Amino acid sequence: FAGRGEKRRGLIIDPGAASGLIGCDTLKDLLEHCIKPYGKEISIDKSITSPVSGISGGSDRTLGQVTIPLVTAGCPITFTGEVIGGDGSMCPALVGNPSLRKMNSTIFTNYFQNGDGLLVLDSRSDDQGALKMLRILLTDSGHYILPTDHEQTARVAKETKKEVMLFTQKVAEESARHWNDI
Repeated sequence: FAGRGEKRRGLIIDPGAASGLIGCDTLKDLLEHCIKPYGKEISIDKSITSPVSGISGGSDRTLGQVTIPLVTAGCPITFTGEVIGGDGSMCPALVGNPSLRKMNSTIFTNYFQNGDGLLVLDSRSDDQGALKMLRILLTDSGHYILPTDHEQTARVAKETKKEVMLFTQKVAEESARHWNDI
């Protein structure tokens, strides 16, 4: 994906994806540029395969499940997804809805003046120290990518973190007034 004309590597934040997926060619590219330079190893489980269908309507099976160690904003993270080949070999690394829900994430779209978004992890935790905020870059195609190719890109300034904490508290209080199942 490209952001402001520059090729970027990372994870596409895709709440519409039913699971984590990555094309085999995309996996090779991430290995070359975001994993091998750090001397990290990946794990592949070929016994885990699933049927998948893309937006084109075609049906296929995944090749196995991969777990990749990455770094974003100086924080170590892992991506787990099933690998697809063939026509899907260029599929970007998709962080799907189940993973976003598991992380109790909140996505603030268009948060920064240039259209970049903010991904807040563990946003419903009672522990104030557990909140992690990452900048997600708006790509030229309109997707959000969590960059893993430049260590500093996804960092969020302390002032922004304070703003988000106050805003999140307001949202939680207002939501509790409207709904009793929060």
